Amino acid sequence: MKLTLSLGTWRAAFLASLGLTLACSGDPGPDTASGGSEGSESATSEGESEGGSEGSASSTTGGSASTGVNTGGSDSATGGSTGGSTGGSTSGTTGAALCEGAEDVLQWDGSPSGFIRCPDGSILREEAVTCAIEPSDDATCDSTGTCKSDADCTDKPGGQCIIDDFVGECGCVYPGCESDADCDEGRVCDCGVNGPVPYCIPAACVTNDDCAPYGCRLFDADPDCAQMQVACHGPDDLCYANSDCPDGQQCFIQEGIFQCAGGGCAIGRPFLVEGAARRARVGVGVSDWRARDVSPRSARRDAALAEHWAESARMEHASIAAFARFSLQLLSLGAPPQLLMETRQAIADETRHARQCFALASAFAGRALGPGALAVERALKGERLADIVELVILEGCVGETVAAIEAAEQRVHAQDPGVQGVLERIAEDERRHAALAWRFVRWALRERGEQVRDRVADCFARVGSELMTSREESLGARDRFALRQGSITEAARRSIRAAALREVVLPTYEALLLESRRAA
Repeated sequence: MKLTLSLGTWRAAFLASLGLTLACSGDPGPDTASGGSEGSESATSEGESEGGSEGSASSTTGGSASTGVNTGGSDSATGGSTGGSTGGSTSGTTGAALCEGAEDVLQWDGSPSGFIRCPDGSILREEAVTCAIEPSDDATCDSTGTCKSDADCTDKPGGQCIIDDFVGECGCVYPGCESDADCDEGRVCDCGVNGPVPYCIPAACVTNDDCAPYGCRLFDADPDCAQMQVACHGPDDLCYANSDCPDGQQCFIQEGIFQCAGGGCAIGRPFLVEGAARRARVGVGVSDWRARDVSPRSARRDAALAEHWAESARMEHASIAAFARFSLQLLSLGAPPQLLMETRQAIADETRHARQCFALASAFAGRALGPGALAVERALKGERLADIVELVILEGCVGETVAAIEAAEQRVHAQDPGVQGVLERIAEDERRHAALAWRFVRWALRERGEQVRDRVADCFARVGSELMTSREESLGARDRFALRQGSITEAARRSIRAAALREVVLPTYEALLLESRRAA
């Protein structure tokens, strides 16, 4: 999907908010956030696939760019699925019965990664192993970019000059760990299962032995956002693999158990607790959260649009909690007052966004919709500076940057004036919120760089790894129709996210990193 927005403008805006420039970043071009022609989109037939299935795991081999088996951020099966358990039944759940015929997920050198792939596509952590760090070689990366060979990647040990197939340019990628001992408490070392090099991921278990008779499963805690982690399955779970779920849904933890739901990194700053995104349930007739000044021109009944805006409202509602927590974290760190004032304004912004989205959801549903209670238990767990910085990167630098661009792109295509107005305000506010996140990370690097530098590098290495598994998708008739209606398909959402990571998030980090190195 080719965006109508000029992402160079967004990149320049974030760099300007930090007082930075990026050499060779190119001409940002005109700002088309409030307009543009759909004629720049690449159209295909409506029947064209929106994306890969769970059975489309990619494997890159050859030279320095070898990545081994890659799951692409989901339970990826290499063979036919035998089906999984349903409804929380313990027969055929994760464990020996489910994993008869399981295959090792291999590292770049063909050695076991410690993860196994079950016949239903789920990936479990069977054992903790020492990762095989690919040695440097003289192979040349035959493209433009920031490196030409491994010899150019010297910032940290084990650097690899790898071509990003999505961008078509070469860049350095560094291992974040070699074994679990290199990771902080509550994290384990993923030996390259989800990207070209190992890195630490959140972990509620270490191996399947911790979860007997259920498995310690790798999953995306916020589907399509690549928030990978491992956690135990249990007897109350409603699914045990993505193959248990209807099309368009994934199996991940919500409200303490694995269950099927749609993903997609919906608009709004995610409220992440122990690696999982929390949202309130939508209720009928609960306290009225509808904004009175927002309504679509044609308040027709439309279940799909009602569901879309209710999900967006849940995300915006959760963002209130994310910023409330951030304000406490800023106080605990002795952060500057300007960051606190902007955070207070962001809470008001997100409250308005939630009310506006609930107003649209209620109009399309034909009944009043609002949020139920939001679980906040353990939300302040992990108050070390490095943990706080990681949350801000995931929720703000990545989550809200992508959310702002997604809302702006939807605004370009939406035809209903009421929907246009909501999307325009959300895009504007989320851009400010993302800039706030970037300024906080910059402050942390400046004031306490020795405490956070490695964690910051690890977080953005994971973003780079996610981008390497992304792929450009053509825009079909269904995608264009959804955008005109004020909704968005998962195919369009994935394409917007990939473009935002490639053209805005990673270049902004590179400029921030360059400034940090000069100051060191």
